[in-house]
Amino acid sequence: MPQLFGTDGVRGVAGVDLTAELARRMGRAAGRALGARTAFLARDTRVSGPELERACAMGLADAGVDVMCAGVLPSPAVSVLVRRQGYDLGAVVSASHNPPQDNGIKFYDRQGQKLSSEEEEAVEACFHSPAPIGRRGRIAPLPDAGEAYRAFLQAAVPGLSLTGMRIALDCAYGATAGIAPDLFNDLGAKLTLVGADPDGERINATGAAALAPLQQVVQEEKADLGIAFDGDGDRVMCVDDHGQVVEGDRLIAAVAPLLWGWRELASPAVVLTVLANAGAERHLLERGFRVLRVPVGDRSVSLAMRGERIELGGEPSGHIVFGRHAPTGDGILTALLVLQTLRRAGVSLGQLVAPVPVHPQVRDDIPVWDRDAALGSPGVQKAIGEAERELVGRGRLIVRPSGTQPVVRVFAEGPDEAALRRAVAMVTRALDRFRGVPFARSSSAHTRAVLSALGVTFLWSTSWVLIKIGLRDIPPLAFAGLRYGMAAVCLVGIVSFRRAGLPHLSRRAWAELVGLGVLFYAVTQGAQFVALSLLPAATLNLILGLSPLTVALLGARLLGERPTGGQWLGIVIAFVGTGTYFYPLQLASAQAVGLGVGALGLLANALSSVLGRHVNRRGDLSPLMVTTISMGIGSILLLGVGIPIQGLPPLGAVHWAIVGWLAVVNTAVAFTLWNYSLRTLPASESSVINNTMLIQIPILAWVALGERLAGREIVGLALAGVGMLLVQLCIPRPTPTVRSRVG
Repeated sequence: MPQLFGTDGVRGVAGVDLTAELARRMGRAAGRALGARTAFLARDTRVSGPELERACAMGLADAGVDVMCAGVLPSPAVSVLVRRQGYDLGAVVSASHNPPQDNGIKFYDRQGQKLSSEEEEAVEACFHSPAPIGRRGRIAPLPDAGEAYRAFLQAAVPGLSLTGMRIALDCAYGATAGIAPDLFNDLGAKLTLVGADPDGERINATGAAALAPLQQVVQEEKADLGIAFDGDGDRVMCVDDHGQVVEGDRLIAAVAPLLWGWRELASPAVVLTVLANAGAERHLLERGFRVLRVPVGDRSVSLAMRGERIELGGEPSGHIVFGRHAPTGDGILTALLVLQTLRRAGVSLGQLVAPVPVHPQVRDDIPVWDRDAALGSPGVQKAIGEAERELVGRGRLIVRPSGTQPVVRVFAEGPDEAALRRAVAMVTRALDRFRGVPFARSSSAHTRAVLSALGVTFLWSTSWVLIKIGLRDIPPLAFAGLRYGMAAVCLVGIVSFRRAGLPHLSRRAWAELVGLGVLFYAVTQGAQFVALSLLPAATLNLILGLSPLTVALLGARLLGERPTGGQWLGIVIAFVGTGTYFYPLQLASAQAVGLGVGALGLLANALSSVLGRHVNRRGDLSPLMVTTISMGIGSILLLGVGIPIQGLPPLGAVHWAIVGWLAVVNTAVAFTLWNYSLRTLPASESSVINNTMLIQIPILAWVALGERLAGREIVGLALAGVGMLLVQLCIPRPTPTVRSRVG
């Protein structure tokens, strides 16, 4: 079996698992093993794409292959054009539906098919071979590849008109963004676009792998349907006019009988994977179709279709292959053919799929540090056996490693949803001890991430000292407004440098961003600056440190995220520690006001955390963009309120140096570093590192400001810190996905 290849090429974290050197070796090995003389190369929009594309092209050229580089192009375009334009080999630099930090390489043979296992083994056999001596291939651009692909798509649906149709189209910030919107617009559709910027830093934040933004837009805009592609465009998922997701297996089951009746299929047969819903299979069997089940992966689907001479097949995830038109899954092609079917049948998407039942399914994906070790564990095998016995006569269980991510997928299907949940829970509990990042990511990259995160928390801790110093001369609200206004300008510069344009946002989304700016920056940060002018840094740090407790309680109320037993224990310990710190409560009037302002900041901070979680769940904006917009709004409010009320005295060079350092280094730079570290660190480690500020701030305040703590206060801080850490580490696990019976 191939060691480097997964179910869809080679994938990993760019620069860690998938380096430029590896990409060059893969290109060289593929060129040699497959005897190619010409190759067609494209990529998706990921930031790491250009470097890896160059490396892969150089590797192919090392092997004597002439390489034509198309730049950003959907991967199915490579599959189509390799076959139509006579190339020996196709290659795509993409990680498909994976997150932005990942990337990958996949190859197509001269028929446009993905490589077989035997061909992948041949490539791996050449991986460590040195560069051959002899002719070096040429590398040249191919700027008209997109037009050739578009011509192919238009020819597949001659005469199709989408005039009068309102379509929400989600390009996932990926490779379809440069083709699909113009194509659908030219066919007459009235479009509402989501993820239509080719932005590699947000790729797959929306799209086929994150459908919530599209569902919301469909309902808000009253669209006839929604269409979502993944990052490289080989998958498509549809949403009906009520915002309900139509998975690929159900769509195939609905379309196949119509195509057979119109004589557009060679035989009444389809290929589905083992994960396809039993309701879809039953619907097809009742209509005289033969259903062939194959392992997961669109390559398995394509191979079975070719071997059995079947012209339609696919997966629930949206890989759908119309064999009469293309050899592999093609998201744009599938969307056009489905729209053509809707037009021809005179029905809506909801009406089309309504007769296809959906049997209950429960799924859970467990991130693990080693998939083989996890699935080979006797404890996990025992749990799988118990789960299978739980479902005997009542359903089926599938536990498998993902071929594209460090994840074990647990899937159960049957009529009894409660039994399905119990079976899945048995397996996921056994897998819990294997949760974490892969070993491949936990060496130097992990060490750099830990050091970076610790450095950021130190910068954030020094902010409290700098603010206390600056507050001697600068009014608090104006001080906060200057800091975050200058930081917002820096972040705007970063956004512009990365060419991260502003996507279409609904009024509701803008309202949420304004609310975030008011709550987190205007109120929370304004309250922090005011309270720091009245309280010791360690005291305010403890008050605002209670945010995780407040968030847990508010999340239970507002988001339905009920605290776990461990979180309740942490809440109790934290409150005991807080009581110990303040006992006996003896405050001057200014300190009492400071506590009140700090409590207001605590509540606003907790509410902003809940709102921020909601905004990021929707996924239509990157964290950088959310921060930039909300910070800009909040800083304007702080300055607009603070200067008229408190004034702004003349500031000297030292004052501006403090404001500038806080804005540029402790805010803009620190935020960026923190988010990069979160790409590698699991939530548990980032929580522990973030909690070190509870220790760092009192020490810095003691050294720089002379603020000493009594022994009782130190004990109280320690208890509160333990409680807060428990609350953060015992976050409830996500609920497994459930599909209910329909029809």
